[in-house]
Amino acid sequence: MLRREFIRLGLIAALPLEGCRTLEEFEVTGRSIDAHCHVFNASDLPVVRFIKQTFLRRYPEQYEKRILDVEDPDLLDFLLELVTRLLGTGAAPTADDEVKVLLGAREPSSAGDDYDLAKARAVDGTARFIRELESRARGPVTMGVAETTPEARQLNAFLRAVDDGGPRVEAITPLQSKRIATKAFSRLDQIGAYLRWIPLFTLYRYKLVDRLAADHKRQGREPLLLAPAMVDFEHWLGESANRSPLPDQVKVMGLLSKRAEGPPVHGYFGFDPLREIYFRVGKDPVSPLQLARTALQEHGFLGVKLYPPMGFRASGNTPPYPKRVRTQLGFDPSEKLDDALDQLYKLCDDLGAPILAHGHASNGAGPNYDARADPAFWLPVFGTYPKLRVCLAHFGRFRVVSEGAPGTELPANSWEWRLGAYIRENPNAPIYADLSFFSEVLHADRVERATLASDFSAWVREFDPGVKHLLFGTDWLMLGMDPGYDQYIPTIDAFLRHDCHWSDDMINRVFVTNALRFFGLQAGEKTHGRLAAFYERSKLDAARLPSIDGNFVASLFGR
Repeated sequence: MLRREFIRLGLIAALPLEGCRTLEEFEVTGRSIDAHCHVFNASDLPVVRFIKQTFLRRYPEQYEKRILDVEDPDLLDFLLELVTRLLGTGAAPTADDEVKVLLGAREPSSAGDDYDLAKARAVDGTARFIRELESRARGPVTMGVAETTPEARQLNAFLRAVDDGGPRVEAITPLQSKRIATKAFSRLDQIGAYLRWIPLFTLYRYKLVDRLAADHKRQGREPLLLAPAMVDFEHWLGESANRSPLPDQVKVMGLLSKRAEGPPVHGYFGFDPLREIYFRVGKDPVSPLQLARTALQEHGFLGVKLYPPMGFRASGNTPPYPKRVRTQLGFDPSEKLDDALDQLYKLCDDLGAPILAHGHASNGAGPNYDARADPAFWLPVFGTYPKLRVCLAHFGRFRVVSEGAPGTELPANSWEWRLGAYIRENPNAPIYADLSFFSEVLHADRVERATLASDFSAWVREFDPGVKHLLFGTDWLMLGMDPGYDQYIPTIDAFLRHDCHWSDDMINRVFVTNALRFFGLQAGEKTHGRLAAFYERSKLDAARLPSIDGNFVASLFGR
């Protein structure tokens, strides 16, 4: 089952998941570089619209008619309205707020500084919403009987999902609603994981960094570097995140890179080519191309993040686009999207900056938009910019057919095979894929796990026998919605080690050294030079920055 489909269906069915385990501590036995993670909060992006359109498949008007919803709306509508309430305006500290905190000009708020407090507030908010929803229903809510209003159906769907069954003919008291909400947040299934995930979006970004670093350690690996990616979805989703404008987000990420405690943090700037078009026609004050250059040269950023499923291809863009975008611009943006992306590729090529791109058929902002992440659209870019460092995220499904791929059977015509064919023909090309949000392994039964291992092993034999093009990443905090997240790192390690029968050297490349090569962290490389200059300006200890050095790599693995 595809990763995002698993999440969507999990929310619909609300069934307990096999294999869910309680929190465990693992002995720290290795190192890790998280080449793909996130530490944004609800003020940085239109998070409600993102969840609504990409996870719950509620598309706005794309063509001349509205795309109709097809799922049973009851539980989905409850969860959507709940997340809207919990992550509404003011729920999360803005980037400007956090800049002041990090500079010592303001004390942190307790709500943004403490997850337990944030979760307690979310429980209280859920309890209030339960009572409010009941009050909006017509008459008493009766479980499974008198579901005569949308409010009653939504509330009943939630109550059934959290096992609070039985006829209910009396109003829910504040004490009862608090008990129901507390029970829901404590569940070990998908619903519970989803609810516990929501309060993460109300925290300071530095608290999210600390939490992620602690998770790496608790799961058995010492984090050497965290590479969180910004995202920019505003113009595709039609909702502004102006509580934390992009320039403010860049500033706070730069300050996170200057923190002396914890592992180094160097992120990716979230580049949207559509915003660049809006800027060029005077409809947006920010040029993401100019801001990307500033982020890379002045604020300690590693590289750039692209998110094609929002509605664009890496090259060769074609319609359709959201009707709203066509109306606002007054023209087909295809050629201008290609031009803005080409300008970005030139910038990254010039600065040696790596590009991390969503590379899985998921999270499309419109119908079939997820297909725009196909590696086929990257192949012309690789040919034009042979030194450009690119990593396509979320490798490992082998179940989606690549556009124009040779052959008629999977996995030979899959996205992974298409990318692998390029790597086989260009083994020294700086092209990579990451294993982030690989939740299939967390929940696979014995047969599914064997199939995944067989596909992985075949791909490595065919295209990358030295395992020099695969990276580790979590995609946290997005992965935090999965009930198996607490076991993610040891599960990936065990899958590669025991199911795929990879050697220690191969696994070490995935968890550490391949990321260093992708980043360009080797003496003489442009990225290494940019960050070394950033460390010197910031009066940071340059020894903190991991790099490809014989002594450094040997020290990692006890040699």
